[in-house]
Amino acid sequence: MALQLQESFWRFKIREHKLDVPVLVVGHVSEPRVAFDRPSLSFGKVLVGGRTHATINLLNSEYMPFQFDLDKASYDASPARLESTGLLQSSYACMVSTPITLSCWRRLSLTAT
Repeated sequence: MALQLQESFWRFKIREHKLDVPVLVVGHVSEPRVAFDRPSLSFGKVLVGGRTHATINLLNSEYMPFQFDLDKASYDASPARLESTGLLQSSYACMVSTPITLSCWRRLSLTAT
């Protein structure tokens, strides 16, 4: 993967000394070569009260360990609930594949109209 030139603008402030300095950081960056083994995951049909599991693999193709954190708020799982039964937060070794098992279940939800 080619390195790309990136710029980042920051402000360095020290209020006690009334110091406010703009800072420009320029460098070459590349996206980490860390991905799941598939772009999406389907649990199929799940009956009310039923539960199903699926495993995806996190592939770290970098030559250094990678910190990883799954944010439960980012799951697009409506109306079913998802819960990770694998690692949610960790440092993954370089050049490895790590399995993550996810569970999906449906609960009955009654609303009065």
